[in-house]
Amino acid sequence: MTSPLPQSLAAEYATEPLLVTDSDRVRFANQAFADLVGVPQAEIEGRGIDQIVTIIDEPMVVERLRNALRQGQPFRGEATCHTASGGTVPVEMTVIPVVSGTETLYVVSGLDLRHRKRLEHKLWQSQRLDAVTQLVDWISHEMNDAVQVIAGFAELSGQTSRQLKRDDIRVIERASRRATRMLSQLLDFARRRPAARTPIDLNEVIAQWHDLLEPLIGADIRLFADLDPAAPPIFADRGEIQHILINLVTNARDAMPGGGTVTIATRMTKPDERIKFEGLDERLAEYVVMSVTDTGIGMTAETKANLFQPFFTTKGDPGARGLGLATVQEIVREAGGLLWVRSQPDAGTSVEIHFPALAAVTPAARPAPPAAPPRPGNETILLVDDDPGVLRFAQRGLELYGYQVVAAQSAAEATAIAAERGGEIALLVTDVMMPGQRGTGLAQELLADWPHLKVLFISGYSGDESAEVVRRAAYLGKPFSIEELAGAARGALET
Repeated sequence: MTSPLPQSLAAEYATEPLLVTDSDRVRFANQAFADLVGVPQAEIEGRGIDQIVTIIDEPMVVERLRNALRQGQPFRGEATCHTASGGTVPVEMTVIPVVSGTETLYVVSGLDLRHRKRLEHKLWQSQRLDAVTQLVDWISHEMNDAVQVIAGFAELSGQTSRQLKRDDIRVIERASRRATRMLSQLLDFARRRPAARTPIDLNEVIAQWHDLLEPLIGADIRLFADLDPAAPPIFADRGEIQHILINLVTNARDAMPGGGTVTIATRMTKPDERIKFEGLDERLAEYVVMSVTDTGIGMTAETKANLFQPFFTTKGDPGARGLGLATVQEIVREAGGLLWVRSQPDAGTSVEIHFPALAAVTPAARPAPPAAPPRPGNETILLVDDDPGVLRFAQRGLELYGYQVVAAQSAAEATAIAAERGGEIALLVTDVMMPGQRGTGLAQELLADWPHLKVLFISGYSGDESAEVVRRAAYLGKPFSIEELAGAARGALET
């Protein structure tokens, strides 16, 4: 009879982290696993498996694990291991059920994903930077158009004795709003922030980004959206969905050097397409499908086999960072979704992503009433902005609502004014990013002498919102309307 000693030694000294557990308790952990989590072997064995390993908190992944184990099949998926320091380590986990006598044991092996996660994050950021770079040219075109409209009508107004007509002013307003919206979308996409998954309307995200996607594909390619109005919300991060859209649309563009068509569609799965698991919540058996389909050159079997390799590319550019589908696959997996790529040479490509559907949000019985216009006031406001145009516009706007406005173009000038009139100033409205002293420092300095002072920060730099002193005070992003400024000032004064 063969002694079990060699097998035991192999498991004990294997470089791959290994566990053996029943449905409740860890029976064995090798040294590699103990090193991974920083817990002595003796303290792991006998503990509850859920105290050591947590399957990633996505219902679909958990259900796939349960379904595989019920059928006595191996499972591979991502999990987190708890460490002695209170942190977690991401691992790719393989679970193999083994019948031993009258009981079932589970052999669990893990692959440390920390290094791969760091590389994937860097790759994702580089791909996002590529997308931002491609969008910048078009955004600059939009901004130049807006500046042309505004500057052109200003020149016409200065060269004629007649005032601008109401229709002329509407043209200026439309140009300003469009440029503002495009710039805001670009900044929101480029901002580095952790994923925040919430219920979102997939159709809304696609519709909002349609105008930003068109310039990425060029004039020879037509972009269509075929959106199912009945599609329910999904649980995902808005920025990650935007990243998926840009990635898939640019890949489709590169597959059509001679032009063609890209169609972004949403639909619900048909009953015979639903993936059903025993005991699975019924609402998770339905999916919202987002597909990006092109009429390009399609893929060979070799290309399809390498699609999800992080640095694989078909673009022929030695500096290319890959197709980005490894990142897309990771985003979809973390959202509990499923991904298919359907393609044939010379027959185009369709990438389908199935997101678990959430219960439809019941619309409110009545629309919310329009916000009341801001109330006027007569308080004294110290207004600070280094841009003379913004300063003049904001001063005149606040004065229209009855406020007494004292304007300053720098923090030093504002400090001098406050030294003389600090007792009568009720509100400080200041830009954040200014040469010399920033608005945050100015606010802290003035509040030390006049604790009664209210503060409203205004800024066009989105990164300012993360500053602690900014988050504690009222904040209004640029550009803003006169009504928005007056409303924010009134709100700050009444807090």
